[in-house]
Amino acid sequence: MIWDIVLRVLGGMGVIALLGSVIALAVKVLVEKGIQHKFDEALERIKSSLRLEEEKLKSTVAAEQARINSLQQLVLSGVSTRNQALDKRRLEAIERLWKGNVDMLPLRSIALATQSLRLDRIIDEAAKKDSSGARMREFAGMMLQIAGADKYTHDSNLDLERLYVPAVLWANFSAYRQILSAPFVRLMLAKSGLDATLLKDDKETLELLKSLLPHTATYVDTWGISAISPLVDQLTTTIVVAFQDALTNPEGDALSLKTANSLMATVQAMPTAGSTAPSLPAVPDKSVLGATPPPPPQ
Repeated sequence: MIWDIVLRVLGGMGVIALLGSVIALAVKVLVEKGIQHKFDEALERIKSSLRLEEEKLKSTVAAEQARINSLQQLVLSGVSTRNQALDKRRLEAIERLWKGNVDMLPLRSIALATQSLRLDRIIDEAAKKDSSGARMREFAGMMLQIAGADKYTHDSNLDLERLYVPAVLWANFSAYRQILSAPFVRLMLAKSGLDATLLKDDKETLELLKSLLPHTATYVDTWGISAISPLVDQLTTTIVVAFQDALTNPEGDALSLKTANSLMATVQAMPTAGSTAPSLPAVPDKSVLGATPPPPPQ
């Protein structure tokens, strides 16, 4: 009897314990599901926020890239426009320099015309205060007038073009201008009756001549300033080639630039002079005729 009661009590307690376990498990499952649901909701909110931030970032990056592209296009357009303007200005400068080269044709004519004359003797004779000196001054004036060089003056405006033309071209042009000026200046001195003490040393001019025509160095050393006249044609060819190179190779190669620097280190300011047209002169003394240099090396 007692055992029946005990078993019933124990059985009831077992059922209660089982029910408690079931209830506890159910509660645990519900709690876990609730927590998981909240976690999922929170995670989804975070993901959604991250997606929004990502879209904003992409939009910002795209806008910044578009701005950068726009700036690049603007810069490139500006550079292109500036380069076009610079190229146009460079060509204009080369054209003006070429006109200056053409304007030196009277100097070239003087150099050719004095090939068989001893300019040093002409200057010495013209410096005399007697009738012989007067005839020589008239003779020098006549030669200048015939060559069209009696009113030639150095065009200083050409120096403004140096900024825009290649360094190689400017160096060659400056050297060519100074070399051709040597016979011209001597005739101008003779016409004015000034003596040779006003002349600059010929060393620099001869160095320029040898720099432009290196193969004629021995010839120039032998004949000095008299070598200019026979070499005029070769000098002219050299300067024409320099202008052609400037049109196709505006920057110049390293060797050419080195040569240009060497030339510019030697080039000095070209003397200038003014004059008036002379009357017809008497025939000069025959002593002004001197030995003519032989044909120069090619």
